[in-house]
Amino acid sequence: MKKILILTVVVVLMFSVTGCLKKTPEKMIQNMIKQMSQLEGYNMDIKLSVNGQFPQLTSLDSTTGLYPGAIIALFSGDVDLSDEKSLNYQMAGEIKYRLETSEIVFKGDLVSKDNVFYVKFSDVPDLKIADLSAMVGSWYKFDLNSLGVGNQLAPKPSKDDLQKAKKLKKLFGKTNFLEIVKDNGIDEIDGVRVHHYDVKVDREGMEEFFEQASQISEGRSLTDLEKQEIAKTMQTLGMFDGSVWIGEKDNYLYRIELAGEQKTEDKGMRRYDIVLKFRDFDKKVSVNTPTDVKQFNMVELLMPDFDNFAPELDAAENGDLFEQLKDIEGVDPEELQKQLEELQLQLNNN
Repeated sequence: MKKILILTVVVVLMFSVTGCLKKTPEKMIQNMIKQMSQLEGYNMDIKLSVNGQFPQLTSLDSTTGLYPGAIIALFSGDVDLSDEKSLNYQMAGEIKYRLETSEIVFKGDLVSKDNVFYVKFSDVPDLKIADLSAMVGSWYKFDLNSLGVGNQLAPKPSKDDLQKAKKLKKLFGKTNFLEIVKDNGIDEIDGVRVHHYDVKVDREGMEEFFEQASQISEGRSLTDLEKQEIAKTMQTLGMFDGSVWIGEKDNYLYRIELAGEQKTEDKGMRRYDIVLKFRDFDKKVSVNTPTDVKQFNMVELLMPDFDNFAPELDAAENGDLFEQLKDIEGVDPEELQKQLEELQLQLNNN
């Protein structure tokens, strides 16, 4: 009887131990997010493709319409997560603007250091709307605010800001952003056994993250308007189907794929495909600020001979230019109008 009791206890303990060691998919996702949030750096590959209808960039003729095509971005490089103040990275790659009958390619290097963005082109296409050849081989600093995107660069963070950043990082590590849709079993990436899961955005987890993040960063709850904006974001994210590959032993994220479609107001359906690959986890990365940097200037890009003449601009003369530029993918008509007005003011002051 004593032997049977001992054997029973041993069996129970064995099942208890093995049960504890076996991680559920939900636990794997949770551990992965925590592991990735604690890294100081890694190497990554990015592939982003957008398929749909696009205008012809090599012509100023705004009547040519839209053509089936794709925008494909391919980049690879190192990411430095050790700085609490900013996300720093250095990457090289290319962007392809591919239509049925043509393809133009931009190649170069990207650096983000201390919230400042730098670009150096190694190869540029021949565009009619702007001469980019002078930019090849030189580093340019981009003030994103001058292009109508992004916010003003924040001042040097205080100790309080750094404390908030640490709390936000900790919050990120314990938030459930993803929900398991399907467990696809074990795959292998570069000789590493990985769990392959189909996932979708965990809306409740995301909304809770934004609410707590607002409390940490601003000491208040989200407003109704902010909640509405977050709901719109959740709706957009909900259109994506996703898959993740997580290391069986180390819980690192080795690969993530996202794919989805969205209907635009004037350009039909757009399909988005995103693939991110990660390696060299916890790599010590040193991102250096480029030297001999030039300030990017939109006026010089669109009008390289600007300093050699000062014609009088009026609405009639610039009507055609405005119409030609406003329909280009990514151009904000309101911001373009503002830039033209500033250009007029500069010319009047010369």
